[in-house]
Amino acid sequence: MGSPFSIDLGVSQGRIPSTSAPDGSYVYEFGHTQRIDERVAAGDYHEVQQTVTLSPQAALLRATVKITPPDTITTGYAWLFTMRLNGVIRASRTIEAGRRAVTLTDLTIPLALANIAPLTNLIAFRLELIT
Repeated sequence: MGSPFSIDLGVSQGRIPSTSAPDGSYVYEFGHTQRIDERVAAGDYHEVQQTVTLSPQAALLRATVKITPPDTITTGYAWLFTMRLNGVIRASRTIEAGRRAVTLTDLTIPLALANIAPLTNLIAFRLELIT
């Protein structure tokens, strides 16, 4: 059996087709599209990474994040969403746990400290349950 972050990879978790994708036809689902309340504890997280070679003209990396909690979420917890560039947190948001959906728009990482092409960069997005 997989972890709460990987039990249905490619179907309801991970890179999946979505009609709500802002650009293209896929989104990356950190949790589960069915909002399944699995047993997760403070400190549990899911992270996706990608190595990219950036254009010298690139100034910002932008992301839109929609968080929809399970109906049975326990109070006293929060979600920490971080965006990393080459292992360093460059942007973060703490989202209080609750029963409402939250959409974070225009999250950005400034790319001034990125490796200049042709060198690669590691971009990572992480969603972690915290207290």
